[in-house]
Order: sequence, then structure tokens, then C-alpha cells
Amino acid sequence: MATLAKSHEITFLLNDLAACNIGTDLCVEHEDCATPVSIGIINKQNGSRTIIHSNPNLPEISFIDFTRLVDMTQKWIHFEGRRNVEEIEKMLQHINDYNKTKQNDAIVTSVEIEKRNPELVKLCSLADYIFISKEHAMMQGIASKEDAVRKYLQYTKNGAAVICAWGETGAAAKRSSDPIVACSCYPPEIVVDTLGAGDTFVAASISVLSSHESTDNDVLLKAIDYGCRVAGAKCGGQGFDHLKELFGKKL
Repeated sequence: MATLAKSHEITFLLNDLAACNIGTDLCVEHEDCATPVSIGIINKQNGSRTIIHSNPNLPEISFIDFTRLVDMTQKWIHFEGRRNVEEIEKMLQHINDYNKTKQNDAIVTSVEIEKRNPELVKLCSLADYIFISKEHAMMQGIASKEDAVRKYLQYTKNGAAVICAWGETGAAAKRSSDPIVACSCYPPEIVVDTLGAGDTFVAASISVLSSHESTDNDVLLKAIDYGCRVAGAKCGGQGFDHLKELFGKKL
């Protein structure tokens, strides 16, 4: 679910998403807006990247958009913490209110806290799974993935889990009073392209978590380990298409 500008790039975007089997029924199109553009500059020596981003006037998804288009039949809804923090708060609270009326069909929620925006911490109390980026944790003065999950767990609701990927040191996760689980990273022989590694980690982790009914530590460890494996493989190739060959139906 995203906003799209009705500019000349929209045909390319819709065709590209369709080619990846990504539905766009929940996308909101805006007239008189420009399509945001990101230019990724990749360092050939180590695969690190610099992103130059421009978004002149395309708005984010609103709470009204969400309630109008989402029918609450989803199993899992993931949010990326962006500029519209107050709107995301309303969406998560809307789901939590809905879940109170359901015994067996509650919607699982997750949110990624990535940007260097202190206000994003407010979202931690509303989701079931919190993905914390290394960059956001370091902004808080945190120096390790283990310290990050301990720190952010204090902001969460009862039973929620905090997950943090920390680049070359792997990832860690913790739920309430359970012990921390951690795994190593899986770097490729040659780092080619790190753009999207964090998103890949989140998506791969959710794919495991959403396929298990259990919420025990074994599943949590399995999820972050798989997330690190897929993210590491992603860094070994340009883009994402090579992941289909490496992981097949698991993706």
C-alpha cells in the first residue's frame, strides 16, 4: 500500500510492480504530484551506498486512505515508520481496536523504525513486532544489537518482540522476559550492492514469523537467522532478482 503520483512515471511503476506479482489495488493515486526519485550511488570497493532522495510534493498514506481501502481480512500488516507518524499511530490503534473484538483472527502488526526521527519511538507501543535499525539505535547512543533490543523493549506493549539487525555483527531479538536470541551475519564473498538489505532482512524475517503459530524463542531465532541469510545474499548481487534463484519457493 503506497501513494503514487499520476505523472509520466506511473506506467513504468505499475508495470514493474505487476512483473514482481505485487498487487496495487491498495495504492492511492494523486493528481498534480511528482514521482519521488532516489539516486543510489554505490561504492564498487565495498558495496556501501549513498542515496540522494527528492520528493517534491507526494503525500504519505493517510488514516482515511487506510480505513477506506483496508478490509481487515489481512493476516499481517507491516508499517514502515515514515514522516506521517501520527497517521501511522491512528492506523495501528485502529487495528488494535479491531483485534479486541476478535479471538482467533487477530491481525499481527509490525513496524520498522529506521529513520533518524525520534518521534518514531511512539510507534513501538502499538505493534507486535518492532524492527529497529542500527542507525536509529545509534542515534539513541546505543552501541550493540543486544543493547538495542533491551532498550526499545521498554517502549513496547506486553508480549511484543523487538528485532534489531546490526550489519556485520548479525541480528538480535527479544520478547518480554525471555532471553535475547542472536545470530551472526552471512556476508557474501564479494559485496556488490547493499541497497535494500535492511528491507530484505525485515521481509525475510516476517516470512518466517508469519508461517508459524508459535511465538517462542526458537521461532524468533529462526526468523532473524533467515533474515540475515537472505540479506547477506542480497548484498552479493545487484538488485533482487538473484534471490529467486538462491531461495526459490521460500521467497
